[in-house]
Amino acid sequence: MLFPFGHGLTYSEFEYSNLTLSRAEITDQETVTVTLDVTNTGERRAKEVVQLYVSDKQTDISRPELELKGFDKLELEAGETKSVSFKLDKRSFAFYDDKLSDWRVQSGQFEIRIGASCQDIRLTETLTVRSTQKLTFKVHTNSTFGELRAHPATKPYADELIEYFIEHSGIDFNLGDNDENFAETVISFFPIKNMVLFCKEKFTEPELEQALSKLTEQVRIYEERV
Repeated sequence: MLFPFGHGLTYSEFEYSNLTLSRAEITDQETVTVTLDVTNTGERRAKEVVQLYVSDKQTDISRPELELKGFDKLELEAGETKSVSFKLDKRSFAFYDDKLSDWRVQSGQFEIRIGASCQDIRLTETLTVRSTQKLTFKVHTNSTFGELRAHPATKPYADELIEYFIEHSGIDFNLGDNDENFAETVISFFPIKNMVLFCKEKFTEPELEQALSKLTEQVRIYEERV
């Protein structure tokens, strides 16, 4: 890469030092202050853009290796040192969860990286962030049978619905496949609302609403216990 993100021309050299975090561990309801010193080690006055990146080291979802969360432009005389501070909060570590329709933080370790560009990282510290957000499994018409079977609270009733679907949908799942689970595998990708579409009069809109209510209640009872 000829010019990495954050790259810029400068007429001096800068030394980064004394990176500190106000806390080593926070919850997603708290903030952490990041401070460091920047020294102009050159022979003339010059400007430098100090950049703060966050890297989630334990995520199981797809995230960029580095996410820019702050920057500060400094102008320093030759030999001058200035302190830089950044305040990080929940949004600094969060990602948008489509299933929750909200920003969420995964508990784990995050690296705080300070640099002059994304490829010129000078200082690194590790911060532990704990999520306080209780994940609620939301059941809706677009919930797939696979999702319902994956949750311990809804799996038994989801299995009953799948059996009913196979029997009454009118779909021929006998494709000569030797896999006995072929039908369940295919149906796992279907949203529960397909019960009405394929089972016609045998499974109506009111029955779908009743099924959703039952599944939601099963989730509520389960989450109260855990």
